[in-house]
Amino acid sequence: MSKFRVDFYKKADGSKPLGEFIRSLDYKMKAKVVATCISLKNTEA
Repeated sequence: MSKFRVDFYKKADGSKPLGEFIRSLDYKMKAKVVATCISLKNTEA
């Protein structure tokens, strides 16, 4: 069981600010953010 749960906030209008921010990053930074989220999700405690 993962200690962390990765959820993306969804505004009332349906937009997802974090997802939009991640998509705006350059490839290298986007890869780091996604890898960190996956790492947190797969962390067990």
